[in-house]
Amino acid sequence: MKMLDNSYHCQSCGAVIPLADVNVSSDIALCRACGNTMPFSGLVPISDSSVDLQHPPKGVRIVEDILQGKSIIYRRFSPFLLFLIPFSTVWSGLTFAVYGTQIRAGRFDLDKSLLGLPLLIMTVCLLSLTIFLLLGRWRISVNRDQLAVAAGVGPIGWTRRLACDRSARVSIKRSSKWMVGRSNVPESQIQVDCQGNILKFGTMLPEEVKNFIAELIRRTLAGS
Repeated sequence: MKMLDNSYHCQSCGAVIPLADVNVSSDIALCRACGNTMPFSGLVPISDSSVDLQHPPKGVRIVEDILQGKSIIYRRFSPFLLFLIPFSTVWSGLTFAVYGTQIRAGRFDLDKSLLGLPLLIMTVCLLSLTIFLLLGRWRISVNRDQLAVAAGVGPIGWTRRLACDRSARVSIKRSSKWMVGRSNVPESQIQVDCQGNILKFGTMLPEEVKNFIAELIRRTLAGS
């Protein structure tokens, strides 16, 4: 069991709650700054000393930027591709059997095309995921004021932003998504909560990468 050697954030005001103000057996924590009590099990540790920020996991590199602050860039070959590529190839072949025959014959069959739409949509999703896992990357930029999370291939992708301060709570939570091949085990994701505004991301990232990113965000926002 991991030793409780860290401090925690108050859920109400964001102040530090030392372990001296925590009753683990009754699951109660007291914030002397605002006078509120809360379940200890719901608090998020300010620091995880087991994460060494000087030695990033494989595929992770840290870039310092005057405007964006610290940026974490992650790009690594996913073992899931060993299954995804052949599966996508077979699925794409089924889609081609529906639409390719029509193109070669120069005739459009409405009923056959409508029945093949689920195949076509799934093919687009599979190919998009395959391209992202092969060529895509994550970029998480964080300073004391803002967190920006971007994922994509080159200029194509998405970006989410969250205004942050020292009161932000960074944690790894279970998501509603499930691990491939293990339907009884939910995936985890990074969650940043600042004054009720929540940003969740990173479900597909390896666990050690999630832990590293969460700890770097936590320490950067705390100013350490």
